[in-house]
Amino acid sequence: MDKPMIYKHIGEYASKHDELELFWASYEANIDCKTAIARAVNEHYSNNHLDAEAVREVAEQFGFERMLYVLAVTVRHKNWDMRFSEDNKRWAQTIVVFEDEIIFDRGQSVYMVVDECPSGLLNIFITKALQEYQQLQSCHN
Repeated sequence: MDKPMIYKHIGEYASKHDELELFWASYEANIDCKTAIARAVNEHYSNNHLDAEAVREVAEQFGFERMLYVLAVTVRHKNWDMRFSEDNKRWAQTIVVFEDEIIFDRGQSVYMVVDECPSGLLNIFITKALQEYQQLQSCHN
């Protein structure tokens, strides 16, 4: 299955540029990624340990870019949550989020917030994901 690219504009732009199909495909992939993250965290946590396979599973299915985008959106929406580390909160602020309040009355990104697992476990997942991504980047440079 081909993975749609992250659409990096709002819905209004997509509508004006005849790109609504790309916009919605990206949106749906973000929602599917959110669900996969929660499932992976819940399935790969046991005995007070989150297996790194959780990150690899989601990254393989959706790619690091989309997975990290959804994670950043989640942390930004839950910036009040003390279970997210300050490092992860700072990182999330560096990711550009494409917010569309014309099509979605609360903004489209609120629908991709990972709520189906505890924030503390999600924080561990994020840290592992960033480490894996940095390792991958250093191997390619």
